[in-house]
Amino acid sequence: MSSEMKMLKELGCLSAMTLIKYSTILIGAVFLLESHSLAASEWFLMSRHGECMEVQSLKRKFPDLGEIRDPSTFAKLMREKGYRVTVNEVSTPIGKAMEVSVQERELSLMFVTPEVCQAGNR
Repeated sequence: MSSEMKMLKELGCLSAMTLIKYSTILIGAVFLLESHSLAASEWFLMSRHGECMEVQSLKRKFPDLGEIRDPSTFAKLMREKGYRVTVNEVSTPIGKAMEVSVQERELSLMFVTPEVCQAGNR
């Protein structure tokens, strides 16, 4: 085999190895981004004393809650039921917080992401 052929073969292997390496990195990056996206979409309710609980605990007041797991879908459900809903983003040093108010039901809920709950436990 000529030196040129050996070099081409080596380059081919190198290219294949490089492709595998970068594919692995890309798959890892996609997994991390998707995990972050899922974590960011996870919401809890925060009590006035700073305790966090599952959004599904609202089923006591709203038995027909369904699979509501975040502030925007809860607000949408309340609007569909004919209530006036106010949604305000609350500034937090870490994570996200959204206040959802339904005056006709005398309801003011604070939806927070896990980071806010963890910061409150410190």
